[in-house]
Amino acid sequence: VTGFYKWASKIVTSNSASFTDDSVEPYLNAGTGRIYGAEFLMRFAPISSVSGWLSYSYQKSFRRDGPDEEERVFDLDQPHILTMVGTWKINESWSIGSRFRYVTGNPWTPIERTIYSSDNDIYVPIYGDTNSERYSPFVQLDVRIDKTWIFETWKLNLYLDVQNATNRGNQEGWIYSFDYSEQTPLTGLPVAPILGLKGEW
Repeated sequence: VTGFYKWASKIVTSNSASFTDDSVEPYLNAGTGRIYGAEFLMRFAPISSVSGWLSYSYQKSFRRDGPDEEERVFDLDQPHILTMVGTWKINESWSIGSRFRYVTGNPWTPIERTIYSSDNDIYVPIYGDTNSERYSPFVQLDVRIDKTWIFETWKLNLYLDVQNATNRGNQEGWIYSFDYSEQTPLTGLPVAPILGLKGEW
């Protein structure tokens, strides 16, 4: 079990005054941050042919963009991270393994309303509290099967690696309509089987 804490200072932040005054520096070293948490790691091998490990982390990360700004959740804050990995060596030639991951979804900032700009013919979004919402959790199961041939001076490995075996659509963002009245989840890669061949001397 490992605990950790980090304090960050002089983080680069945007200078809002530069939006209306070109003579003002666009960036400042005014940001601060704090990160804390703990990690638990356990390895296991109940029998010689089965092994794996379990890892769980709890962490929180915050940022403040200036001394007068409210503290907010960091853009990549992920409080819960769970990883489980296991391998079963069936015999000298065959083995099968899997990896399961669960990660808290990243924060995102909701759009509360929009303003129509007639001069530019576009809708301008008005955002709510920064990082006050979260995407759905990231959940993925990967499976791998290996077949190995051993020769006198080298060995050959044939493997099938199936990423996202359950074909889960993990959300990575939002796709908005032109006027922001509708939103559709932007998801990552679907199930991805990879067949490979590797030789070792």
